[in-house]
Amino acid sequence: EDRELDAFVIRNNSIWIGRQIDTLAIAIQIYRQGRSHQIVNNAIVNVSQGFNACCIDQDGDLTRYDDISHNVCLLADDNPRAAWALGYSSLARWQDTGFGTNSLEADPAYTAPMGPDFDLRPMGPDSPLVGTAKPTASPSTDLTGRARDEMPDIGAYEYAP
Repeated sequence: EDRELDAFVIRNNSIWIGRQIDTLAIAIQIYRQGRSHQIVNNAIVNVSQGFNACCIDQDGDLTRYDDISHNVCLLADDNPRAAWALGYSSLARWQDTGFGTNSLEADPAYTAPMGPDFDLRPMGPDSPLVGTAKPTASPSTDLTGRARDEMPDIGAYEYAP
């Protein structure tokens, strides 16, 4: 028998799920595991046509989580089944649970999410990712090793002009 795992921290990811996905399309999921989890500072684009397209699948049991905040997600406007979090069709409905503070339903403005040179860095200083991460939940460096400043960015990359 496997032990449940506690205190997962899923933070500072940059995720792109494109239109071609037409089945299950969940960006972040902790499924029936432990307690005291955090899902923070993630940048997600999920424009799939999936029947279960969502930014976060929190497994319905919100008592498993300490913090789900400071996430940015863009969903496909033309997918009526798309949801901010599983069972919550919009960010506003999700925020009614007490989670989702300082989160945005917005285009993260990635540099080149569809190529030809795939790049999920923030395109410019006006990206909603720039300077909006939860500082106490951010690593000191980004995916490339660049130091994060005192107002870190959501996602895997710290913006650099």
